[in-house]
Amino acid sequence: FTPMRYVDFDSRYSLVVQYCWELIEVLGFMHKHNVAHGAIYDGSISFTKSGALKLLITDCSQTVYEGEVLRGPYGADDWMAPEVIKGSSHCPIKADRWGCGNAIQKLLKKAGPAREQDECLRTIAKSLMADDPEQRPSLLEWRTWKSGDISAILSRTHSPEVEGTESGNEDHTGQEAVQC
Repeated sequence: FTPMRYVDFDSRYSLVVQYCWELIEVLGFMHKHNVAHGAIYDGSISFTKSGALKLLITDCSQTVYEGEVLRGPYGADDWMAPEVIKGSSHCPIKADRWGCGNAIQKLLKKAGPAREQDECLRTIAKSLMADDPEQRPSLLEWRTWKSGDISAILSRTHSPEVEGTESGNEDHTGQEAVQC
C-alpha cells in the first residue's frame, strides 16, 4: 500500500474524484454499522498498486453505541475535527465526517487547480467540515450527492431525528443507526 501523503496525482484527476467518492462510500458503510474510524489522515488512506483505495483501520476505530460521546483528542494533528482538538465531548461519527471532508479537500488539492467538475465534491467537503458537528450531513446520503443533487446539503438544517432510530439498531432508510 502507498499512503496518500506519498502519491502524486498531477495527471490523474479522474482517479482523485473516484477516490473521493470511494472514501465517502466506505465511511458511510462503516457508520451504517456503528463503527467510527477515529483517525482519518493521509497515513490511514492508502492505495494499492492496482489503484484501489484502502482505508486502514487504526486502534482509534471503535463501535459506537446510541448516545455515546467521547472526550479527548485522538487522530493526527491537522486532521482532527475542531471539537476533538478542543478535547470536548464529541460524537466520533460526526468527527469522522469532518475528517472525510478534510481528506476530500486535500485529495482535490493534490489533483491540481480547481475544476468545474469537482464543485460538487468541494461543496460536500465544506459541508462535512462545518464547525458545528450537528450541521454535518450523514455520509449515507452520498448516492444523491453523486447524482448531482447537492440541494439537500446546501439547504440543510440538521434534525437529530433524521440521524438514526430510537432503538439504535440499523434501520432500513439508509441512515446511520447511531444517534449521538
